[in-house]
Amino acid sequence: MNGDLLFRILFLVLFVPGTGIRGYYTRRVRATGKRRSWKERLSDTVRAEGKTGAIFLIGQGVYLIIAVPLYLLLSPSPLWFDLRLADWLRWIGVALGVLSLTFLAWVHYTLDKHLDVSLSLREDHVLVTNGPYRRIRHPMYTVCVVYFFAWVLVSSNLLLHYI
Repeated sequence: MNGDLLFRILFLVLFVPGTGIRGYYTRRVRATGKRRSWKERLSDTVRAEGKTGAIFLIGQGVYLIIAVPLYLLLSPSPLWFDLRLADWLRWIGVALGVLSLTFLAWVHYTLDKHLDVSLSLREDHVLVTNGPYRRIRHPMYTVCVVYFFAWVLVSSNLLLHYI
């Protein structure tokens, strides 16, 4: 197995669980509230984030849907923002990614049903001050920055650095 193929597999090993964690807790939150259509959720997001913020959030999702398959299918290619990183640096990315996944799971577990994709206050709003929120003001942002940085190191590709 060549090195790049190994790192593409490792990228998937990091990407899939992170997506699964986010998806699982997002569905848990939706299950506790009333069912809303995608139009209602979009309207709520625009109200909470503004039009620009809503476009940015949707753009991030669309970008990932396009960028990840491009990386997996067309890498390495000079057209797809390949970096020339040493393997030891890519392995550091794997380690950072694994640590990030652990922290990401902890943050989501702590937030549980208080997670909200958009910034909004609900009727049952609770300020979470336990778990990682005891020591870090914005652990979700912190872990996402490290997690996405790990993607760049593991993939050795700037296409996947979208924040």
